[in-house]
Amino acid sequence: MANTVISMDAASKALDEGITGLLDAETDAASVKIFDSVDAEIVEITLQDPSFGTAATDGETPASAKISVEGKPSDTATATKTADYYEAYDGMGVKVIEGTCGEAASGAEMILNTTNIESGAIVTIESWDIFMPTQAA
Repeated sequence: MANTVISMDAASKALDEGITGLLDAETDAASVKIFDSVDAEIVEITLQDPSFGTAATDGETPASAKISVEGKPSDTATATKTADYYEAYDGMGVKVIEGTCGEAASGAEMILNTTNIESGAIVTIESWDIFMPTQAA
C-alpha cells in the first residue's frame, strides 16, 4: 500500500488556514499558555496578529511546509516552575494546538529563552515552528 503524499501547496494551505486561520479568526489576539509537567500554568503570552507568517518550505529533504511565529512574543511569569508544554488558544479561549517547549537544541517545537522559569521573570518565545510533511518519509 502506498503512503499518502500531500503537495506543498496543500500542506501550506492547511497550515495557513488550519492553524494560523483558527488562531487569528477572532477579534481578540491569540495566546499561548506555558505549563509544567503537572499542568500548572506558568505564563500566558499574547501573540501578534497575524500570529504566524505565511507557510513556506523548510528546505529539508523530504520537504515540509512550515509556519513560524511572528516576532518574539513574551510576557511575565506568574509561577516558578519548569516549562514542559504549551497550549495555543484563539481569541475566544478555544484551544487550537498544543506541543512541547524547551530550550535551544532540545528538539522541542517551541523554543523559550529558558525553561527554568521564576515568577516575575520575562518568558520569551525565541522560535516556534510548526511543520506539515509533504511527502512520505
